[in-house]
Amino acid sequence: MKSYIKGITVFAAAMAAVMGTAAHAAWAEPSQAEVRVNGKPVDVAAYNIYNNNYFKLRDVAAAVSGTKKHFDVVWREWGKIYLVRDAEYSGDVSEAAPIDAADAVFSAPEIQKNWRNTWDAGERLYLKGYNINDNNYFKIRDIARVLDLNVSYSDGVLDIDTENLYVPEEPYEPSGEAVGELYEADCAMFISECPIVTYYSTCDTVYNKEQIERIDSHELMNGVFVAAAELEAYGFDMETKDNDIYLTYNKDKGYVMPGAELINSMPEAKYTAYGTDRHVYLDGRAVRCVDSEKGLMFPVSELCSYIGASGLIDGDSRAPLGKYAKRVNIDLQFMSLKQEGAERISNDGYYYYDGYWGGYSGDKYNGFGIRKYSFTPSTGTGALLYWGIERGEFSDGRLISGISSETPHYAGGSGYQQGFRIEGDRVNGQQREGELVDNTRFGYRIVREGEVENGEYKGRFIAYGEDGAKVFEGTYEEWEAQKEGNEK
Repeated sequence: MKSYIKGITVFAAAMAAVMGTAAHAAWAEPSQAEVRVNGKPVDVAAYNIYNNNYFKLRDVAAAVSGTKKHFDVVWREWGKIYLVRDAEYSGDVSEAAPIDAADAVFSAPEIQKNWRNTWDAGERLYLKGYNINDNNYFKIRDIARVLDLNVSYSDGVLDIDTENLYVPEEPYEPSGEAVGELYEADCAMFISECPIVTYYSTCDTVYNKEQIERIDSHELMNGVFVAAAELEAYGFDMETKDNDIYLTYNKDKGYVMPGAELINSMPEAKYTAYGTDRHVYLDGRAVRCVDSEKGLMFPVSELCSYIGASGLIDGDSRAPLGKYAKRVNIDLQFMSLKQEGAERISNDGYYYYDGYWGGYSGDKYNGFGIRKYSFTPSTGTGALLYWGIERGEFSDGRLISGISSETPHYAGGSGYQQGFRIEGDRVNGQQREGELVDNTRFGYRIVREGEVENGEYKGRFIAYGEDGAKVFEGTYEEWEAQKEGNEK
């Protein structure tokens, strides 16, 4: 069995936080397009932002009322927007009020698409749009996709066709022209459980049949981009040729983890996206991209071509709710293991193994593997259940280098409790520890890191406070002496 990770580097600041230029709010001009529904003119106000038409959901609902694609829009006081399919629009239908040019602030509210009423469990949507004068506006093509409307634009006329199905379209983005904005995302995105910075944008991420299937299977990836150059730290070899970037997946290449300061920080950077005639190639396949101060960016959903839907093993990745409810793990290593046919499932005592994939001999795990488990302590705790995952290099059944996390969960509705995450070496080398918490960039925070010898901290050591800021840097022995002095 080959090793799929040559080592996880946890101290390298290969992805240090870099602030983008201070981006002002986008400028929204009243759209000059004539809007028609099934060929008939309708009175509806829209904005033009980066040469795209943006509408309020309510205005589109009013415009298609009475057609076979009718729907209602309901807003609840807890801030969620509901789209109710097969329902007549319940709001006021009045003459569109004139609108003026205005600042447009990026917005990504959660939308629930239901088939019957606002209380049914429905599909979560994460459309990227703008808030203008306290109203959310979304790109008409995004609205058309989720409601299966056919839209076309020609000679100043935007036609909404409720009789035909939605058809994706390649975006028109002239090279060098500003086409949108990119904002560091608060979506916890991981590649093989290693966190990676991603960017929200109103630039299109759904533009062909394959992308529709990917976004439909995981809506969280809609409107999310990744910097091509950063994938060199996530198992990809990178070559630049004729200003294009060629990325080739190398399953034997090690991963370089982001620095602790980045993991503990909150998303702040924002950039301008530009059309480009440069290209990004994933194993020879050209993918759509935009340019920026951070270099070429492409939709993170393009990485799904390596794994298929089964490679997104979220939901059972043993994470707490809160920020981790918006979590995606594109597991390239897991798919590599499955392709090798490495699978073993067992049940041992009060440990219940959901699965172990990787190398083993006899009853011992050896080599690279991924192990998921759950257990209930034999201490009379009743409903307490621990969920955990380990991945990396195993020796005689013990994880010696890699990533592990464990989260206690109480049955009966009280939900997930705070858990932990450990990255790096367990015996000799470099290790860091974190806690799973809400309201952080990746759903966890590093609390300490340092050199370990025989499983114990020794030598270089860094500690972080509850706000994620560094509170100590020195040796572990100095840290212990400082703590001892504070306790006296």
